[in-house]
Amino acid sequence: STRRLCLSCPGGQHAPLAVDLPHPVHEDRGAARFDKKTKVLTVTLPVRQPKKKTAPIIPPPQPSVEELPSPPSKAKESPSIEDQEPTPQAQQTKDNPPSKDAHSRWVTEPDPSPKFDFSPPPPPPLPPAATTA
Repeated sequence: STRRLCLSCPGGQHAPLAVDLPHPVHEDRGAARFDKKTKVLTVTLPVRQPKKKTAPIIPPPQPSVEELPSPPSKAKESPSIEDQEPTPQAQQTKDNPPSKDAHSRWVTEPDPSPKFDFSPPPPPPLPPAATTA
């Protein structure tokens, strides 16, 4: 087949070899060579070119445009900001202005702690005094 390599030896001394190939090959154009000195069989099989698949022709999408109805000739004018009545939130802001308290009244400075303040190490022990005999 074009996707499998099968080798067999007459006489039954060696087990047959069957290898699945990753690509289809031209089995009639293959060649084999045995080197008696190194006892290596080299099999050369040319790979078949993949068939060119033509991509289906997809027509361009039709633009989907809808016509919106034209606005009436005399459109209502929206009232200006000055003419509008204030919202309840705006009225509350006028009546009760926001407090001017700083957030610092809720935030306290951390106590300075000697977290990484290490005392000096003790002096090394003195060597024993030499005694004379």
